[in-house]
Amino acid sequence: MKHFGMYLRALGCLPIFLSGLASAAPISLQGALVLSAGAANDTFVQPFFVPAASTVTIQSYGYGGSGNAPGGTNLAGAVIPAGGFDPYLSVFTGIGPTATFLASNDDGPCPPGALSGGLCRDSSLSLSLGPGTYTLVVTAFDNMSLAENLGTGTLGDGFTGLGNYDPSRTNNYAVDISGIDVSSPAGSVVNIPALNDWTLAFLALLLLAIGGACARRRISVQGN
Repeated sequence: MKHFGMYLRALGCLPIFLSGLASAAPISLQGALVLSAGAANDTFVQPFFVPAASTVTIQSYGYGGSGNAPGGTNLAGAVIPAGGFDPYLSVFTGIGPTATFLASNDDGPCPPGALSGGLCRDSSLSLSLGPGTYTLVVTAFDNMSLAENLGTGTLGDGFTGLGNYDPSRTNNYAVDISGIDVSSPAGSVVNIPALNDWTLAFLALLLLAIGGACARRRISVQGN
């Protein structure tokens, strides 16, 4: 947890690279967290942009599959099988460590989720959002943001580290973000992996590269 703020400070530089760039494709996320029994505290971070006031819907399918979705698929047209972990979705206003907590959900309704093992544990959020950039964080229940626990706060405050993971299920997630002209800043997907020596070394190199690029840009702007 002590390294969480270091990773997020690097995210603060991302808008420099991403401004004016966006993907026109629907935001349909699939992947896997680094989860193991007793260590289910990995997080997946996805910024998204809302160009005008609208209702944005965020729906996960990893737990029960996409059988109840229109056509039985996610937004990318893929059939999502049941069997993933119990997801927890959190949304923040803004991007980077200063993004402020907005909303979260653990278990949404079925449908649009689907029962798996008699349980409905996929997450659903329907939010009326103004224009701007937001951040979605996917975690395993019960790894909630500290900002939510306190009633207010930022993404940089970190997460509780209390995630639960049933090893009989997979570590896969599948989440769709839909809304009028909602887009994903190009190259903006940021996964915060488990804190082991290899990932720390990789992230240290990544932070140095981003920091150097930010510094060069500041020098260029001052020179002009």
